[in-house]
Amino acid sequence: MADEKTLTVKLVRSAVTQVKKDQTRTCFAMGLRKIGDTSVLPDNPSVRGMVFKVKNLVEATAEWRNENVLPFNLLTSSARTLSYIAIVAFTASCASS
Repeated sequence: MADEKTLTVKLVRSAVTQVKKDQTRTCFAMGLRKIGDTSVLPDNPSVRGMVFKVKNLVEATAEWRNENVLPFNLLTSSARTLSYIAIVAFTASCASS
């Protein structure tokens, strides 16, 4: 359980007005109902795809082993860049320990 990767996703913009219905449903599927709601989800390709789909509505933080927290704003990052930065940062934090 301690080695499990998670994504903390926070809804920062409304998912109801002025957005496509599939984006609203994606936010609801991630457990985000109102602005400010936070959900902790497993870090896997399907969840990253959901976050990428609603990247203009959410902020995400990747967490590893509960002591290494890396904030990422997905408004400007693609999922591939996010994965690369996370791997580099995680490797650097393990090397310094």
